[in-house]
Amino acid sequence: PLGKGKVKVIKKLLDETHYDWHDLTFYGDHWLDRFLLSRVGKPIVINATSGRLRRMAKRRGWLMEKF
Repeated sequence: PLGKGKVKVIKKLLDETHYDWHDLTFYGDHWLDRFLLSRVGKPIVINATSGRLRRMAKRRGWLMEKF
């Protein structure tokens, strides 16, 4: 899934478990990952392919890694 589709898939899994959004870590590298990065408790941007994603991560205080 892409973009908001990832959110739908994870929401379904969360509905079936005892976990919540704040329990999750998500690694993303693409602008379309912003939807899921915005929901999880520990968003991490790796090797961002988009300047927009890097700027968003910086504004929101998300961890950024480069490998």
